[in-house]
Amino acid sequence: MSHKNVLFDPSCLYGDVEFGNVLSEFEGGFHPDFFKTFRTHVPVYPGAEDRKRVYALFYYCIMWHHVDESNFKKNTLESVKSLATLLDKF
Repeated sequence: MSHKNVLFDPSCLYGDVEFGNVLSEFEGGFHPDFFKTFRTHVPVYPGAEDRKRVYALFYYCIMWHHVDESNFKKNTLESVKSLATLLDKF
C-alpha cells in the first residue's frame, strides 16, 4: 500500500456559487482581480444578488449561534427584515 497525502475539505458544497462568494466576503474576501477572473469563467446569473442576501442570513444565523456576539444578532435581525421585502416579490 502506498501512502499519499490527501487534502480533505469538510465544508465542500455542491450548490450556488453565490453561497461560496458570500462566505468568502464575510471571511475577508479575495482580491478584486480574483473575482474579475472568476467571472470570466462563471457568469453572474439572474437573481444572484437576492440569493446572496438569503445566504448571508444563513451565515449570520450560524455565527449568532456559535459566537453569540451582539453584532451577529443585529445583522441577523436586519437581514430577516431585509428579506421580507424580497418575499413580497413572490
